[in-house]
Amino acid sequence: MPKHSIVMPAFNCSATLGTAVQSVVGQTCQDWELIIVDDCSTISSDSIYDFYQAHPRIRVHKLDSNIGPAGCRNIALSQATGQFIHFLDSDDYWFSPYLERIEFAHLVSGSPLCFSSYLRVCHPRELVVGSSICHPPRHLTSRDLLIRNSIPLLTSSIDQTRIIVPGFPLPDGIEPLSRPEDQLFWLKLFFRNPGLVAYGLCEPLAVYSVSPSSRSSRKLATLLRQYEVKRSFGLPSQVALFNTLIYALLSLRGKSLSEIMMHLRGMIR
Repeated sequence: MPKHSIVMPAFNCSATLGTAVQSVVGQTCQDWELIIVDDCSTISSDSIYDFYQAHPRIRVHKLDSNIGPAGCRNIALSQATGQFIHFLDSDDYWFSPYLERIEFAHLVSGSPLCFSSYLRVCHPRELVVGSSICHPPRHLTSRDLLIRNSIPLLTSSIDQTRIIVPGFPLPDGIEPLSRPEDQLFWLKLFFRNPGLVAYGLCEPLAVYSVSPSSRSSRKLATLLRQYEVKRSFGLPSQVALFNTLIYALLSLRGKSLSEIMMHLRGMIR
């Protein structure tokens, strides 16, 4: 049984999938399994899958119909056998010591939920000048999540032997790009595990790719959905609106002018 289980949804990602998978294969810690769920891609990644099919720790599941990244993650979660659960999207990648360093973070902090800093790159993969490193908070609680989701899914690590891991929320008719699935997942996890405090490692251990078509670039829809999320957890309308405005300001903090312009373009699409 592997110590680390890595969940990877994949859809039309032939240009980046190889880099993501290779970042797992090249880890300094080799005690892992990688579960890739291909979401009925219309652009073939068969050559990449064929290249890694003989790898004993990589499993690929191809779906016959599209169910979205949340559904793909849930399928992979149901098959994950490792102590630690990790999430890596097919257009992002880890640095080679990620698994080793994040396991050490669990050890020194005693927390069953750890994460690290990461680098942002614009599309194509060019570092965002002056604001590349994203530093999540050192400690985080459910109350912090109601203001802003500061847990990067990309570098998160969950010890599933110590806490309950819920599934990702599935689409409910809301425009997919506005749906903060990551935040809803973390809120479910925190509310099912009262008293949980997550621990953040300052060391950047991964690279997150930002593109004009990504969910993070559709800010107006995201802000509206943020308001809905806060109302659904019982916050009064005025408090929910105030927290959403705080979220908007925090989202722009530390970003370069090029990223801010990208977000503004996303708001007026």
